[in-house]
Amino acid sequence: MRGIGEPVGMNGKTSGIIPFVRVMDSLTLAISQVAAPRLGGGLPRR
Repeated sequence: MRGIGEPVGMNGKTSGIIPFVRVMDSLTLAISQVAAPRLGGGLPRR
């Protein structure tokens, strides 16, 4: 992992881990919403 503002490539800079975590969180939520109906509504209830 790189810190905020570290150089990347020829003229890029990093934005840190938080934007990456937000993207992964959104992606996980989108996949779970698509998968839930196909899997019978998600986790089984007790």
